[in-house]
Amino acid sequence: QAMCVQQRWARGGRAGGGVGAAVLDPRDLTHHDMHRHLLSPAAHASGRAVSELLATGPQPPQWFVSHCWSERAEDLLESLEQLCRDKGLSPRTTVFWVAAYALRPEDVAADAGRARRGGGMATGGAGTEGDQTLVAAPASAADGSSLREAAFVRAMRVADGGISVVDVDGDFFTRAWCVYELF
Repeated sequence: QAMCVQQRWARGGRAGGGVGAAVLDPRDLTHHDMHRHLLSPAAHASGRAVSELLATGPQPPQWFVSHCWSERAEDLLESLEQLCRDKGLSPRTTVFWVAAYALRPEDVAADAGRARRGGGMATGGAGTEGDQTLVAAPASAADGSSLREAAFVRAMRVADGGISVVDVDGDFFTRAWCVYELF
């Protein structure tokens, strides 16, 4: 939040706000804002996921988190803290896989390419290949890749559980990725 104030982050713009841009209130930061101003620059500068920059070692995901990036970042954190209270988990040691923090820049590029080449998402049932794929797979791309190989799908496979965090406006259900992750 301090960086937001110091650098005068603006929604849809650069730090400093630009002409006519309203400076963001740190309490209203969304994951779009966090990604644009902090997470993406840090990941691209290092070539590593933000979670790798912060962690002291490997952190296999315990919970896969599906959420809409238009929600307030603070709301997501509050939801994950509530899950910990409900399940009797420690919020300090429970590992959540959140795409904005867990994806490396090359993962984002590769997954976007798979989505473009894959021709969209299938509407069929869950895959039942030997790896117990948790999601319906799209048509394979010409090069043989599919979204089954995407980083977020791999994280879903190895996580112990998943949580869908629905924003107050219900935008979650209008986002293709969020609906895809429900499968």
